[in-house]
Amino acid sequence: MGRTRDAGYQIGVSTTLDAPPEAVLGVLAGARGQECWLGEGARVDLEVGAVFSAADGSTGEVRGLGRGERIRVRRRRPDGRTTTQQVAVARRGARTVMVLHEEGLESPRERERRRAHWRGVAHRLVGLVEEAARTAAGAGG
Repeated sequence: MGRTRDAGYQIGVSTTLDAPPEAVLGVLAGARGQECWLGEGARVDLEVGAVFSAADGSTGEVRGLGRGERIRVRRRRPDGRTTTQQVAVARRGARTVMVLHEEGLESPRERERRRAHWRGVAHRLVGLVEEAARTAAGAGG
């Protein structure tokens, strides 16, 4: 039930978008996208070792960047616990699959809370991608 030997409980949420991976990553890497998935007030340079903090008191560090397809961070929450979070995109035909993943959760209950959190984040990110597409279409037309 979402538990691994090494990473504790984990959760992944995916959604498919009618946008190219580059556009989705552009939103994820931008200021509004980062604040959406890293937390209010969070902003980080996307390079391994860069650090960030969010308004909720959590801090984090970029742990990995995967060929323009993935951003992985280690987050320390205000209660001192740490989790690893990742956003990834993959082309599927003319569409893009975006996956939000978190590992290091302590219980099935926390896993379900985080599932609801990541579903909300995915919904908001889809809105940001759609907004960016409308803005680009308006600028080009």
